Amino acid sequence: MSYPADTQLAVAGGTLRGGMFRNGVIPAKAGIQVWPPAFAGATTNCSTDRRHGFRSDGGAALVEFALIMPFLVLMAAGIYDFGGAYGMKDKLVNAAREGARVAVNQPADLASSQCQVGGTTYNAPCSVTLPMLTVQNDLTAAGLTTCTINPSATAAGNFVWTYSSASSGCGGNPILTIERNVQLRVNGAAAFFTRVTVQYPFNWDFARISGSSSIPGSFWLSTSVTMQNPW
Repeated sequence: MSYPADTQLAVAGGTLRGGMFRNGVIPAKAGIQVWPPAFAGATTNCSTDRRHGFRSDGGAALVEFALIMPFLVLMAAGIYDFGGAYGMKDKLVNAAREGARVAVNQPADLASSQCQVGGTTYNAPCSVTLPMLTVQNDLTAAGLTTCTINPSATAAGNFVWTYSSASSGCGGNPILTIERNVQLRVNGAAAFFTRVTVQYPFNWDFARISGSSSIPGSFWLSTSVTMQNPW
């Protein structure tokens, strides 16, 4: 059997090196028994087989990487989108909380139909208009400027006002809903609360990268904050 010079072969009675072979054939020496016996007198080229094995392993690894690469990309896009949605949700909660805080600190002016702020007249009570302006300012400060709130309120009945957006891709849902007469029970007694709901579309990359037309390119995130009215 033929071996390169740096090859060692364990045999009964000692170790043979490639350089000890005679014409590439394991010699029959007294006191040394080759195992398995079939190796005695055999010739082959192990270095060629070993080189081909390395080449085959590298090709297999490349094929495996090519197969899993699309899944890795989709996973990375999903992680990125999850982080973006979580961050946007946090910004919406902050805006809704500030809006509700401003609303419950206003007097009970629900019978009014308008409010003047900085020389501009709005078609809702000040306890609704001021929270709307607060939410809009918070969203702008947080970098959420794609869907701007239309300052013209729509009265939905039972002291509920909604605000939509005229921006492209933002008309599916009201951006802001302010409910000034939400009745809940606290310690067995009826109490009145203000609920501020903020909704905003989130555009995610997963749908675009997946290439599937059945996955929508955006979805709406929504959050609500409720605080008790002092009256």
